[in-house]
Amino acid sequence: MAVPLLAGVTFTGSIFYSLYTRGGGGRRTGFHEAIIGSGILFGPLLGGLAAEHIGPRSPYLLSSGIVLAGLILQVYFLKRGRAT
Repeated sequence: MAVPLLAGVTFTGSIFYSLYTRGGGGRRTGFHEAIIGSGILFGPLLGGLAAEHIGPRSPYLLSSGIVLAGLILQVYFLKRGRAT
């Protein structure tokens, strides 16, 4: 019960903040929906393929790598934004 509730709160918060900025809110919302949709499609697909071909623990390593890559991208964009 808690997981769908937390997913809904996270989704609502992220769509709110993508719209709650000056100008280009529709474009940001489009990017938001594209990222959410690709995660819903490719997450289970790649996790299932990894589990089938590598082993049952491999989806956890795959998701950890994706989270780490996301964190690295966020740090990069934060530093890039401060430099300009």
